[in-house]
Amino acid sequence: MTFILGVMSKHTVWLLADRRLSWENRPPRDDARKVMSIKTSDAVAILGYAGLGETAQGTEPSDWMSRVLRGRNWTLEQSLGAIAGSMQKELPRHLQGLNPEGFSAHHVIALAFVKNIPRLYSIDLELSPDRKKQFFRYTRHECNAPPTAPRPPRIVLAGSGGSYATRFRTLWKREILRLVNAHDEGKISARAVADHLALLNHEVHSIDPFTGPNCIVMWSYRKDGFYKGGGGHEFYIGMKRAQSPFIPSIVNGIDMQALGQEMLAQMRECGHVRPDKINALLAGLPHFPDEGLR
Repeated sequence: MTFILGVMSKHTVWLLADRRLSWENRPPRDDARKVMSIKTSDAVAILGYAGLGETAQGTEPSDWMSRVLRGRNWTLEQSLGAIAGSMQKELPRHLQGLNPEGFSAHHVIALAFVKNIPRLYSIDLELSPDRKKQFFRYTRHECNAPPTAPRPPRIVLAGSGGSYATRFRTLWKREILRLVNAHDEGKISARAVADHLALLNHEVHSIDPFTGPNCIVMWSYRKDGFYKGGGGHEFYIGMKRAQSPFIPSIVNGIDMQALGQEMLAQMRECGHVRPDKINALLAGLPHFPDEGLR
């Protein structure tokens, strides 16, 4: 399993994901990227997931979800709908061997600003213990009822680490919200919040063997909020910041991870990226969706 923590505020959304991949018959690996980002015509979103860490051929779901959305310049809900439909078609055969004695599941959460309004979505797929029944849900979450304006929950948890975190929820929830609110007001840095979330991941790791010591923290800002859009991320080895590999990212249908890798290769070759080469790099990228999970 894994540890996914999402935090939502008026101006920012935050996502923590550990990096552990676990197997029954070999040592775990701690280099997964269980996150991706999406920018659409109407929204910005950060996605994280718990369940399938990688396929038998070594494909991580974050890379696969990126390929599903490649070339699709859609709204956020249309994009999440494409991921949901592909999960129903492609995931069941890869979930067959997970948790042989019980339910096998994969959960995706998406924290977003849709037209500058905070939104929380989840996509959930479960197989029964005998693998004959499939349970599926794609929904938006709200925690209050009319006439109060709809708003999403402030905190969301997923994965085995989430169940451990709930044991000391009262000890960490208030502090996280305090730090996030302080950042929203410009009183502390994003790194200060990210460092605290990495500390929480380390605490969960100490009691949950399926949560790894390393993690990723991502955040995104509302366009009309205090920071006027943008965002960032930090990678951690334990509680120390580490070098950041590419994170799967789709911007209006363009695969930014693939573009970044091409630009990095050109910089290594000639020391810089020539402006006249950018269009050629874009033209050379795959432009069509690929829903196959291999």
